[in-house]
Amino acid sequence: MKVVASVDVANLINTWYVHIKKREVSQAIELRDRIVKLFDEMEEDQDVLLYFNLLDYRFRVLMEDIAGKEPSLPPSAEDKAKTDGMLRYYYYLAP
Repeated sequence: MKVVASVDVANLINTWYVHIKKREVSQAIELRDRIVKLFDEMEEDQDVLLYFNLLDYRFRVLMEDIAGKEPSLPPSAEDKAKTDGMLRYYYYLAP
């Protein structure tokens, strides 16, 4: 089995984040499915998995917003600021 570089998956996650921010739901859904499948073939990298999990929460919030539901656990302003800071770090600085 061919091993996928974690950097390649991180780049796909960055693209996924752009779709989430632009509220491009169909592209975000397709890319999320592709990323999840690549995790089975990806080299081990906990930072990439953490980044994915942070964005997956953002994605679920987007999907709940589109469906007209309230997010299941609305983040406090402090938690949201911490999450946004981590997302900025991984988006701009992580490999």
